[in-house]
Amino acid sequence: MTSWFMPFFWCLALLTRAAWAGGDHDHSHDHAEPPAAEARAVSAISGGSADAPWRFVAGSDHTEVVGVLQGRQLTLYIDHAADNRPLEGATSASQVRLTVKGRELPLRAQAPGTFSADWPEPLLAGDHAVSVRVQAEGRSEQLDAVLRLPGAVSAEPDHDEAHAHGHGGNGFTAFIQARGPWGLGAVVWLLAGLLALVLAGIGLARMGLAFRGWRARRRAGARAWLVAGLAVGLAGAVMPPEAQASPGHDHDHDHEAPAAAGADGLSPRRLPDGRVFLPKPVQRQWVLRTQPVRAVTQARSLELPAQVQMDPQAGGRVQALVAGRLQPGPQGFPALGQAVRQGQLLAEVVPALGTLERSGQQAQLAALKAALAQAERRVQRLQALSDTVPAKEREAAGIEVAGLQAQVAAVSQGLQARDALRAPVSGVIASAQAVAGQVVDAGALVFEVVDPQRLRIEALVHDPAHIALLGAAGGAVSRAWVQVGEQSVALRPLGVARSLREQALPLAFAAQGPGVSGLAVGQTVRVWVQAGVPVLGHPVPAAAVQRNASNLSIVWVKQSPEHFEPRVVTTEPLDGAQVRVTSGLRDGDRVVTQGASLLNQIR
Repeated sequence: MTSWFMPFFWCLALLTRAAWAGGDHDHSHDHAEPPAAEARAVSAISGGSADAPWRFVAGSDHTEVVGVLQGRQLTLYIDHAADNRPLEGATSASQVRLTVKGRELPLRAQAPGTFSADWPEPLLAGDHAVSVRVQAEGRSEQLDAVLRLPGAVSAEPDHDEAHAHGHGGNGFTAFIQARGPWGLGAVVWLLAGLLALVLAGIGLARMGLAFRGWRARRRAGARAWLVAGLAVGLAGAVMPPEAQASPGHDHDHDHEAPAAAGADGLSPRRLPDGRVFLPKPVQRQWVLRTQPVRAVTQARSLELPAQVQMDPQAGGRVQALVAGRLQPGPQGFPALGQAVRQGQLLAEVVPALGTLERSGQQAQLAALKAALAQAERRVQRLQALSDTVPAKEREAAGIEVAGLQAQVAAVSQGLQARDALRAPVSGVIASAQAVAGQVVDAGALVFEVVDPQRLRIEALVHDPAHIALLGAAGGAVSRAWVQVGEQSVALRPLGVARSLREQALPLAFAAQGPGVSGLAVGQTVRVWVQAGVPVLGHPVPAAAVQRNASNLSIVWVKQSPEHFEPRVVTTEPLDGAQVRVTSGLRDGDRVVTQGASLLNQIR
């Protein structure tokens, strides 16, 4: 019995020794990190000077500060909390004071809202109280934060000193405290090993007294080593991994601690929960801006297709009355956009006459001239016989001469007459199709004259529900406008047509004012009309709404100075520059309004 039982206890003793060595020695010379509560002097930051910069964040309702410790350089980024703009008023180091554990550090101004300082010696692994005082833009604020440097980033202590701590008077207690519940398990294994050694000694003594033959010992040894193998397997199965490779061990030498923020702490990346980590330097490059949102109550907005038209009271068309050839007026043809006055001669049309028509007019003119010559001679003869010819005959001859002269003048003017094209109203030339020598038909449009500050816009309403909402003559429209660039131009409802055009109901608006000059006749625009019951929502710029991978509308909300969260929202049109978010946002949320498309591309 004893011969096969002894190797079992020998194996227990060896395993106990291994557990003890695992708890106190580091075979890979990679020592366990010190407790987080101990702040020790260190000489380097983990990951070198660029791999894993450490951060602290402080903020108030008006200002936010992000500190980035990279190597031994601490960089401060000071921004407005509301819109993410750099604090442009903070341009001098005298406006910002940085205190670390009661010690003020000198700052260097790099850019508006950006400062740098050298971290004091020595670096300490632990919590560092940081205070930043900002005096800029008429406000003074003190922002407090804590920069936490974990023990894992500390420099390694001296190897001999580590062994001295491991085998000193408090080594056993430190071993238990450092390893928690697994340290207590190692103590149990130690006691079991001591008991195995005692029993092994007794068994050896008995085996020496009861020596047997060599063959018997072979059989007993085989059984003993078999049991020993079973004991080793059982011990390896029940031994916890933490006891097999304690915190001080690192047998593979390939394990790497995760970085503080992202792969290198300096690049934007998508987090597992869908948020985006965007470092402050990248935000400065992208000119990222945010806007706090507030819910407002506004009437429902309808977006309608529309077209710019000429105001019939302030514009007109110039058309040819007869077919003929165009000729410029005394001042030439007017150019596009040229201002003209009412009645100003713009061009002339030389009537185009056929050969027979012109020959007939010329023959008629010749006959009239011959008759006129005879009438004039007769008047002369009657005047010579005035004493014998009654006055009535002389007067009749004179009237005949005057009538023939008028006929000759009319026929002559008909052969040489030109159609004068004059401006019907004062304004500017909106369109011109005039070329010298061009042949035009009667009724051809040659010029259009409009008043650029008085136009009309005709919108088409296709949805019958919208037609009922707008009401007759646009009485239910509370507000209407058109977007001209970045400017909204107010429109005045004129009326609603009572007949459909292309299965749509026309709705007329009058546009007046300087902002209308950016529109052109015939231009297609979008008209926004507010009508109906007011609706509660958060207005945000249209550029803030993006699409996620599921093709859902989202906006990016700033959660912290360097973290942004995507929010699925529902929207409806508000105006050309904004949309109304009806669900998905809360009052006070800071929505990204500039740079949202770049933020949405981070994967």
